[in-house]
Amino acid sequence: MRVFTIVALVAAHWLILPSHTAFAQEKAVPKWEYAELSFRGSPARPAGKDKDGNEVPAVEGTLNLRWAAGTEEFAVKEWSELAEKLKLTIKKDSSPTSQRMQVLNGLGAAGWELLDRQVPTPGAAGRAGTPVTNMLFKRRVP
Repeated sequence: MRVFTIVALVAAHWLILPSHTAFAQEKAVPKWEYAELSFRGSPARPAGKDKDGNEVPAVEGTLNLRWAAGTEEFAVKEWSELAEKLKLTIKKDSSPTSQRMQVLNGLGAAGWELLDRQVPTPGAAGRAGTPVTNMLFKRRVP
């Protein structure tokens, strides 16, 4: 009976110890990796004439994408380039909008979750005079 009492007291003391519960909580805390995708684009403009009748040359549309994560950061000019750098599979002959959706689907399949999205407000412009969209992602680290 005395041995049982001692074993019960030791077990109860071990279960109540703060260091034991803190250790269990530390083990249960998930670790996350964060990344940011920023993109800005300006639409193409056809050639034409200004109000004085002078020729205005055509301007091609531009797209600038930047991916920043804990281990890598790079900038590219097309969604297909971003997919290639991130090792995502997309159809390169599809429209830019479709490629963007394929990249976002690929990020989701790779475990990335969208946490926040900041879209430009009308009239707001980032560097180079074009609005910037920022997306913040996270994924669980094993």
